[in-house]
Amino acid sequence: MGATDEALEIIRSLLNEGHEVVILDDNKSRIDKTVQELDIAAYMFSIVDLDTFQQAGIHKADIVLAMHPLDTINILVCSLAKHFNVPRIYAIVSSKESANILWKLGLASNVLIKSRALSKALTELVYNVKLIELDEEHYLAVVTIKEGSYFVGKKVGDAEDEGIKVIAILSSENTLVNPDKNYMIKHDDKIVFIVHKDKLESFIFKR
Repeated sequence: MGATDEALEIIRSLLNEGHEVVILDDNKSRIDKTVQELDIAAYMFSIVDLDTFQQAGIHKADIVLAMHPLDTINILVCSLAKHFNVPRIYAIVSSKESANILWKLGLASNVLIKSRALSKALTELVYNVKLIELDEEHYLAVVTIKEGSYFVGKKVGDAEDEGIKVIAILSSENTLVNPDKNYMIKHDDKIVFIVHKDKLESFIFKR
C-alpha cells in the first residue's frame, strides 16, 4: 500500500525472488511511475471501496505492507488487512502517535517509524534476519536456516568461497558449533556471518 520511493527497494527484492507483489495507491502518478519501472499489477483505490482491495487479493495476501505517505490511510489499511486475516501486517508510519494507535489496537504485526534505517529495518522484518551495520559496505547478519534456504546442505567452506565470512553457528540443539570449512549447515541452524550489503539478499534467498 503506497507506491512510494521507499517501497521500491523491498518490492524489487520480493520480485527478484519470485514473489507476487501487488501495489495499491490513490495517487495515479506514483502508480504510473512504479508500473513503468517494475511492470507489476497496480490498483487505484478509494479507502471506502472494499471491492478494489478484494480484486487486488488482500484476502489472499501473505503480507500487507502499509507505507502510504498518510498515516491515516495506513491505519485504515491495517484495519482492513486485520479484517481479512492477513497473517503478517507491517506498517511504516511518520509519527509515534500513529505507531501507538496500531500497537494498542493490535492492527499490525510490526510498526516502523520512518527513519534513515528504514531499508535495513524492512529487510529484517520481511525476511526474518537480524542485521548489524559494521561499516558502509558490510553487515553482520544472523539468520535461522529454514527449509529450502541457500545454506541448507552447504559446507561452510563452500559458502565462504561465494563471498561470506562465517563467524559462528548455533545448532538446532542450541549448542555452539565450530564453523570449520567442512561443517555441513543444517535446517534450523542459526548462522552468524559477515556479508557485503549488495550480496545479502542473494544469500538469504538463493536456492
